[in-house]
Amino acid sequence: MNSPRAILLILAGVRPEHEAEFNLWYDREHIPDRVGVPGFIAARRHQGLPGALWPYLAVYETTGIDVFSSPAYRERLANQSAWSRRILPTFVAPQRNIALRRAQLGEGVGALTMLAALRPEASEVEPLIAAFGRIAADLRQRDPDLVSVGLYASDPDLSRPVAEYPPVASSPVGAGDWFVMADVASARGGAGFADALAALPLARPALGIGAFALRSSVAAHDLPLCPARMTPDDDRRAGAIRRPPRAAACRPRSRGRRSGRSHAPSSRTASAERGP
Repeated sequence: MNSPRAILLILAGVRPEHEAEFNLWYDREHIPDRVGVPGFIAARRHQGLPGALWPYLAVYETTGIDVFSSPAYRERLANQSAWSRRILPTFVAPQRNIALRRAQLGEGVGALTMLAALRPEASEVEPLIAAFGRIAADLRQRDPDLVSVGLYASDPDLSRPVAEYPPVASSPVGAGDWFVMADVASARGGAGFADALAALPLARPALGIGAFALRSSVAAHDLPLCPARMTPDDDRRAGAIRRPPRAAACRPRSRGRRSGRSHAPSSRTASAERGP
């Protein structure tokens, strides 16, 4: 049986004087570099709408949570690029969570992503998973713009800040928190999201993190055989890209025909994800 998928979720702000380079670094180097690691499926970036607790959200999807313990990924963390070493300390209040998908309804990414954090007690976990399918199905029936909605459980041992982050005194989200993430096709969607969160069988209310507009997305099959790391000087020279020294970490290109799997919402009902 296949392992359930996992996500790396990054919430962060950035110092205003570094924001333009922050976005350039993310889009030109960091996202392609990470999605090029074996086991990564795709990544997307979002910008917070008014009221969001963080200005930016990045979500990376992987084939399983073991990807974040793999030699290729750990080597990337231990050997950040020169550009990364300059940009990561400019983050403001970064929050990094690695989470396992426990249940999902639908597939795909919408124009808006709505995010909330949960902190269930141990005795609430199984009732939460059981209730999520029913609540998500009801939400989808009432909201024609709902693309997908998932329930994710963070691994507190993996959900640690990277060494280059600035210190954070406190955060409203913890390393062991769970998340509900809903994607909707337009600004009309998501009206029932708060009611769905309130219906979850939890003693502690869910924390609404906010709504985020999609900025960009990259899938692993979109990348060249060996994605390169760029430096700001490389980018200014319009294409003088140096290849990464760690060719072993590059994703091999499949010889077969790419699957025609659609990214449109699935018609299947919500189901709990099961491990091996």
